[in-house]
Amino acid sequence: MSYRISSLLIAHHSSLTTHHSSLTAHYSPLIAHYSPLTSHHSLLTAHYSPLIAHYSLLKPKNMSQINSYRDLIVYQKAYKLAMEIFEITKAFPKEERYSLTDQIRRSSRSVTSNIGEAWAKKIYLKKFVSKLSDSLAEEFETEVWLDYSRACGYIDETKHEHFMEDYDEVRKMLISMMTNPEKFCRKKV
Repeated sequence: MSYRISSLLIAHHSSLTTHHSSLTAHYSPLIAHYSPLTSHHSLLTAHYSPLIAHYSLLKPKNMSQINSYRDLIVYQKAYKLAMEIFEITKAFPKEERYSLTDQIRRSSRSVTSNIGEAWAKKIYLKKFVSKLSDSLAEEFETEVWLDYSRACGYIDETKHEHFMEDYDEVRKMLISMMTNPEKFCRKKV
């Protein structure tokens, strides 16, 4: 009796081994196809993880606490930077009044004003993202004017580095908002 059970088990095992080989042969092209996608996903995850980390800085823990664009941390940080720029440009030479001074003040203030405009258009997802894109462009422009300010000797390296680090955070938050606009936008009624 035990010989009969053993032979049945051996036959069943042989059948399972054949079936496993058949499945492996069938699925190996799919596995080969998805393997590069898995590594691409890992690269994307590594690239965007700093942005995801900065997303937590964008809003209070309870989303219902955001009643205005003024409640956004990105707005608060950009506003503070614009005011710092206003203060340091008071010491810029008079001959820069209608060029560098006006340009850097205007672009730094435009970062926040475009955030405010984006907030007003948040029922239209594409317009929301478009205004945030304008804000990002103004942020980049402000960095250029800061470079000129350092090159002309109007600000020192330490002050320049301070602004660059803080504007780097603003930029990452803006990009995160542009990447995840649905977290801020209401659906159109």
